[in-house]
Amino acid sequence: MQINKCLIAVTLTFLTTIAIAGKVGTKVNFNQPEKFTDFKTKGISGAKDKERLMKELTQLIAASVAEFLDKGNIFEITINNIDMAGSFLNLGTEYVRTISDSDRIRFDFSYQLFDKKSETIKQGEVRLTNRNPKIFKRIRSKYDHTKFPYEMQLFDNWLQKL
Repeated sequence: MQINKCLIAVTLTFLTTIAIAGKVGTKVNFNQPEKFTDFKTKGISGAKDKERLMKELTQLIAASVAEFLDKGNIFEITINNIDMAGSFLNLGTEYVRTISDSDRIRFDFSYQLFDKKSETIKQGEVRLTNRNPKIFKRIRSKYDHTKFPYEMQLFDNWLQKL
């Protein structure tokens, strides 16, 4: 019962539209985040951890979309899966995310881009992946102090070409 209430609250919280005044409107949906390959900040993650990650990722995507897309457009994204960079190493009392050259990032989503008249400009299913997240670390990033430094760089690279 407690888990159902939490899932309902999380779903309602993140099925919202974030409008950045005078910029691009962004709607971020999460399709069954409990089934994402790797979406956590610790070795064992609870609903509150996922909720914090969803909130942070929603804000990062909205800011990125506002930076790269034309004002007045609406960008709707449904995140289907995330495999965050690295894995967890158990240090006894805590887990630490470690990243190696052979790690993989995967970010699967569908999107729709609408113009000011709500007509579809573009849409599609996207599977972003990178086999070496450390390549992103060589570049100083605005995302270095977030939970998604690699995933958001991968998303930004795709978004710039949209």
